[in-house]
Amino acid sequence: MLKPVNGMQFVLPLIDHIVETKPSMPPLVIAVTSADPADSKLFVDGYHDRLRDIKDRPLVPSARVGAITLAMARAAAEPDTALFDEIVNQLRSSIPSGAGRRWRAEQFALCLDVFQAAGHVHLTETDANRDELLDWLYKRWEGRRKLLSWAKRVSASGELPSKVLGFVITALLQGPSRWLFARRLNSRKLQWFGEHVVKATGLHGDFIGQAVYLLPDGMLGDVRTLRRRILFDALLRDVALFMRRRRFFPHRRRRRWTPVLMIDAHESAGATLVDLYDELSSDRPAMPLLVIAAMPEEAVAKDETVVEFDAAAQPLRELVDQQNARQPRRIVLRLPADFEPDPVARNYLSTHRLVTPKVPGRVSALAPLVLTVLLLLASSGFAAYRYFGSGCADTKVLDSGERVGVIESGCSFGQPYADDVPHLSDLENEVFENNAFVDSLRGEDNEPLYYREVVFFAPLTRPDIVGRTAPPNSIWQLQGAVRAQREHNNTAKNGNLVPIKLILANSGDRFAGGAWVAAKIAARPHAGQGELAAVIGISQSRQEVRDVILGNLKGIPVIGASMYGSAMVAKYDISLTAPLNPAFAATIATWLREMGDKKGAVVYDPDDTYFSAELHSSLRGEKVGSEESDIKVSEKMSEVDDEKIGVMCEHADTRIPILVGRADQTIAILSRMKNLATCANRKNPMAVLVGPGMIVEAAAGKPGESYDPDGRGQANEWLDLYLTSLANTAVGSETSTGNDAFRFAAEAIKDARSAGGPTFDAILVQTSLKQIVPQKVSLPTLNDAKGSARIQVIKIG
Repeated sequence: MLKPVNGMQFVLPLIDHIVETKPSMPPLVIAVTSADPADSKLFVDGYHDRLRDIKDRPLVPSARVGAITLAMARAAAEPDTALFDEIVNQLRSSIPSGAGRRWRAEQFALCLDVFQAAGHVHLTETDANRDELLDWLYKRWEGRRKLLSWAKRVSASGELPSKVLGFVITALLQGPSRWLFARRLNSRKLQWFGEHVVKATGLHGDFIGQAVYLLPDGMLGDVRTLRRRILFDALLRDVALFMRRRRFFPHRRRRRWTPVLMIDAHESAGATLVDLYDELSSDRPAMPLLVIAAMPEEAVAKDETVVEFDAAAQPLRELVDQQNARQPRRIVLRLPADFEPDPVARNYLSTHRLVTPKVPGRVSALAPLVLTVLLLLASSGFAAYRYFGSGCADTKVLDSGERVGVIESGCSFGQPYADDVPHLSDLENEVFENNAFVDSLRGEDNEPLYYREVVFFAPLTRPDIVGRTAPPNSIWQLQGAVRAQREHNNTAKNGNLVPIKLILANSGDRFAGGAWVAAKIAARPHAGQGELAAVIGISQSRQEVRDVILGNLKGIPVIGASMYGSAMVAKYDISLTAPLNPAFAATIATWLREMGDKKGAVVYDPDDTYFSAELHSSLRGEKVGSEESDIKVSEKMSEVDDEKIGVMCEHADTRIPILVGRADQTIAILSRMKNLATCANRKNPMAVLVGPGMIVEAAAGKPGESYDPDGRGQANEWLDLYLTSLANTAVGSETSTGNDAFRFAAEAIKDARSAGGPTFDAILVQTSLKQIVPQKVSLPTLNDAKGSARIQVIKIG
């Protein structure tokens, strides 16, 4: 029991504070000395009693290295190994309830396995013997793993219904675990082991290579001091890992104390242990455990901080509060030889018998974890609701970052492009409002009006990739369709038209997700109230689009907007509202004649079967371009010859360049031209005509900025850029095709309902489209290869 020495009431609370609260302070040894060794030993024993409650249950993990423990260690074959093993066992067995009692002390156990391998492996560093040691270490590690041990036992004992099943379980669990175990031996976590070996022996190598030399009776002879250092360092590292705080782990939150190691340093083994702790913890920023040692007076060094017990409170408080500029690693408290019992100290000891760690209760310790789980569940539930219950169920995100699929409300493809380009989210909101208006419509009987769905299916987003600079090529077409929907539904509420809801479907740029999205569209019912009647938009003449229409959308009428490929409509039912490539070729030929009977040099993509290559072929049919002057440019732009472009610019006064690729290709060609002297350094601006593939980029209103070689916004200094368009502006050209596509669908739906009743199948719309007389409804001719009168050539830039 602690004696009521004067100052005990001041010193003891400070030591208790360290033990109870785990302050972040440097490692510390509190040494207690006295003229009578029995008094210092009594202090250590008395403090050990404070660490357990009246039912002998531990309040703080602790270990006591006294005469009995040291005697047991000396009696063992390997005293150092036995001593540290006993310290670990005492610490493990004194972990308070609710703080996680399964402390494996992994690094210590591994080092202990190495030193206990003598007699089980040979002592030479050959590959075979290295494997023997690795096998030994793995078996010991495996034995500490219940799952692996169980798998090994049941597979060997035949407890499973099939030996094959046992073999599979063993292979799945033990094969990877053995490989990972071998990898961990040479991980950064165990680098300290090699550092100890190199400092003591100079032997470099991996873990197994160095461990072989440290076996008892190994080739290095007496390495007991090195083994002692390694075992103690492993113990300290395991304690530090055990005490590392984790906010969301209930057991770790309850480790609000500092483990205590009490040592009788009157014996040489105990004194060595204190010195070794001093040395091993010298470079640690925070103490892994608190050491309290009973020390003989003659062992106190001159440079140590030594204070009389009744005056020890102030320097000890400075250590705890880290107010001392030179924070000592050891403070020595000298007990008085003769003293009168202090009544205040006696009263304090009688009323403060135990340490009282300020650990949270079990419920409080669980609170952060429970709160985090609840928040995760709530956010996951909300995300699931948003995804599955609010319109995103039929969408997915491509590797390019684009969300593709089908949406009706509560979801968004949400990709703004630029301030002067319609924002997709704004158009989506307009569509949702228009659809809600349809739901509000009532007939004379106050019943909801019969309506059908039309899907606007096209590329509505662009990936954020260098070289893909044009806006989404269907954004203005969608704008035209949305306006047409609003006007149509406003008329339908008072007439005999069928109100129409617009469903949005994004294929992704270049129809990257077109097949998947088309399957979602095809799965929608299309033979009754509120069901699918037609698909409009599409907007790209590509092989992928043709495959989708022939496959997933077969039996569903498709009305394409801003599609120009004649081959797209050659062998199957698809209706295009814009004039086809031959009509554009005829317009271009007429324009060249009006420019002074100039010839043309055509830049085209030979691999773009349904658009660029076909338009080039139609131009050649109009005697525009030649084998010598035309330039082939693929969509990847890899084989473009700047020399050919330069020659084209040299002859531009008599042979006007005509660029009939898609927008990104056209932009890339113009960008190359502005960097070639033969193109940009001209006395007079060079006329260049671009085909309908450039309409979307022109609608964005930035060609002057894009092709200005000096960055002054003066592209007309070297370039007069002309564009084939369906209106006097590029924006008007695009919106008109979207508007026309919707109006064609609405007219065909009206006729199909008249012919087939409210349950008409969508295929009937296809028949109705063929019977529409465009002049009667102020619409253009579908699939028009001769409608060059609709096409204008406008100047842009």
